Amino acid sequence: MALVTTYGEPSLESEHMGGGGPQATRIPGNPVGSQGFPPDDRGTDPRTGRRAGRAASLLLPPLVLMGVVWFLSAQPDLSSGLQQDFVLRKAAHVTEFALLTVLWARAFGGLRPRPRESRSLLGAAAVALAWAAVDERHQHFVQGRVGSVRDVAIDAIGVVVALALLRLTPLGRRVGVRSRRRD
Repeated sequence: MALVTTYGEPSLESEHMGGGGPQATRIPGNPVGSQGFPPDDRGTDPRTGRRAGRAASLLLPPLVLMGVVWFLSAQPDLSSGLQQDFVLRKAAHVTEFALLTVLWARAFGGLRPRPRESRSLLGAAAVALAWAAVDERHQHFVQGRVGSVRDVAIDAIGVVVALALLRLTPLGRRVGVRSRRRD
């Protein structure tokens, strides 16, 4: 066994790794991480150049919203039968799926080193529309609720509104879908 120091901390390590192979050597001040990549003091993954937790910060918001949509869909019918209630519910559908599209566009734009606007927007729209269909199918099995193609179409309006906002306003730059050079 040889004494090897990493960041000034002594540790015991076998002189020959793999039984008779080359001796394990480390340059003081330049330790090797568990996968052979030098660790970064900023918490950055050296293979991708991304900070640890970045993916979680991008993926958690849309996943939480999807959970909220699922939870609300599981509630039995609480409709009062008033026209205002109907309009309010449909406006909520448009809003929640517009927000879901924006959050997924942000996630897809932030997960790639050089995001392509079309891929981020297409991916966000696909996930949001798929979730709209899953949401309506889920409602089909909830007592007092009915899944409908009309509601998927209303959700799609929210997706289209979000895509327009991301494409035509500065919001697309803020969420990282569009580059700052375009205008």
